[in-house]
Amino acid sequence: MWATACLKDIPCSRVFLIWWLLGLLQLLLPMTEWRRVAPFVLLGWVFGFWNMGLGFTTSSRDHATMECLDCRPRFTPSEGRTTHYGVFRCRNGSGQMKLIWLNMPDTALRLTAPSWIRVSRPTAFDVSDAFDFPRYLSSLGVASQGEFLGVVNARPLSTFPRERPNSLSERWRAWVRRTYDHDESGLVLGMFAGDKKSVHPEVQKALRQLGLSHLLAVSGYHVALVSLFFFLLLRLQQRTLRMLSVFGVALAWVFVGATGWSLSAVRAAVMASLGWWFMLRGKSLNPWGLLGAAACVVACVDPQSPCQLGAQLSFAATASLMALKDKRSAWRIPIRAQWATLPWNVHDFQMFPLLFYPANVIAAVAVWGFGCCVAGSACGFTWLDHGLRLMSEGSLVLSRWINGLEGLTWSVGWIDRAGLSPIVWGTTLLWVCPLLQGHHRQVWVRNAMGVAVLMGTFFNQRSKTTDGEGGSIHGLWHVSARTSTWLLEDGWRGCVWTGSSRDSIKAVNLARHLGLSCVEWNTSWKGPNATKSQPPFEVWDFGQNPGVTCEVTIEHEVSSISGAE
Repeated sequence: MWATACLKDIPCSRVFLIWWLLGLLQLLLPMTEWRRVAPFVLLGWVFGFWNMGLGFTTSSRDHATMECLDCRPRFTPSEGRTTHYGVFRCRNGSGQMKLIWLNMPDTALRLTAPSWIRVSRPTAFDVSDAFDFPRYLSSLGVASQGEFLGVVNARPLSTFPRERPNSLSERWRAWVRRTYDHDESGLVLGMFAGDKKSVHPEVQKALRQLGLSHLLAVSGYHVALVSLFFFLLLRLQQRTLRMLSVFGVALAWVFVGATGWSLSAVRAAVMASLGWWFMLRGKSLNPWGLLGAAACVVACVDPQSPCQLGAQLSFAATASLMALKDKRSAWRIPIRAQWATLPWNVHDFQMFPLLFYPANVIAAVAVWGFGCCVAGSACGFTWLDHGLRLMSEGSLVLSRWINGLEGLTWSVGWIDRAGLSPIVWGTTLLWVCPLLQGHHRQVWVRNAMGVAVLMGTFFNQRSKTTDGEGGSIHGLWHVSARTSTWLLEDGWRGCVWTGSSRDSIKAVNLARHLGLSCVEWNTSWKGPNATKSQPPFEVWDFGQNPGVTCEVTIEHEVSSISGAE
């Protein structure tokens, strides 16, 4: 997982790179835990790619085409929304399948007829967001972006009313929504039904600022919440009571299916099931073997999982926690998990929550209390239902207060842009050294890693801060497609040309996203520079259309943004 994320920018086959890296590590760094994990990962990945290649096609034309496709979402649609967006599994008339990122109206989603889809290559949008959208889609195995045009010979999906759900996850979400309709924060739907879109926007923003977004991603944390009681029966001596723990395994898999079969939840359920089986038989547990088996299952389910951000974060955090020498050091868990996922915070999210540690310590207690209130409310206990209402209202009030504060996150995008990413990767992977056999080998690897990190940082920084002639590399960003709003930056400072007060908000978000220390404003709607609404002509590449995505003469691609505030 770490290797796939670290080598994502190298123009070579990822499968070849991972096989080469695994073989090199096997020779240089013999590690018992690694040998238990790697074969499972490779087996699942290869089998998954072979299985996907039987019916899927990933070809994508450079120009847009119109196709008649039978589209089904790979996610569970949220109730009450007029439009659903995400990855759809689409089948053409020849039976070939491919994955497409698509926005589809709810009325069309409830029909069983094929749809006319305008298929094109993914385009960059919303630069103020930290994600490279085409690369994100590529990690999901999606090579096309679609636009819904209409349906062909529409027929109702079934004889039942449209409001009736037709899958386990939809039925579960509908039941949770009815039972906990008084939860205005939407945390119950987000944490226990996998419906993050139903969580109140204020709560989502507050969780991001505190480093608690993982609470909304169904994973081992949530699987433990719903099945821990049954697994505690394994500690008893009576065989009959120990056998009752099988309900914990069944409950875990039902919960995973009801929340949409997320990869992190599947990983947790596989590890829990295998661990239960070995403990029931009195066998010793091998956590790294369980992690490898879970990776094999996840890769079979979705061959793109080693390249996906969610799976990388899940396995990276889990492996770092398993490497803790003192398993009872609960206070070190938030630090270790944040440490192991630091490269993703720098490269993909480009921000670091400063209060992540106290927030996670408090949340560890609050979430268990919240889970007890949810279970008690479902069982009809009035006082627990009242406690759930108070926690829901309190979370909204607390979220609004947190969102009103400033300085809760640190913009770290400049670290990657300045060429300092090797330092982040080196310090993050230092926890792997204690897993090696022999003290001398650990010292040798630490020293070698330190030297490699310093050298890599030096050369990477030189290549990113200077071009072939020794000058600084600048980037020109087209902030708005509606008006001439541009941002010229060198990684540290920026200059904005804008003719709209509304689009200036996007320029501010982009400047914060890039981590610029100082921004100069040239506007046409106020101020002394009333005539400056576009950059000087010497930065243009006149071979391209300045109204769309273009390239400039100073060796940087211009990215386009579409309509996001």
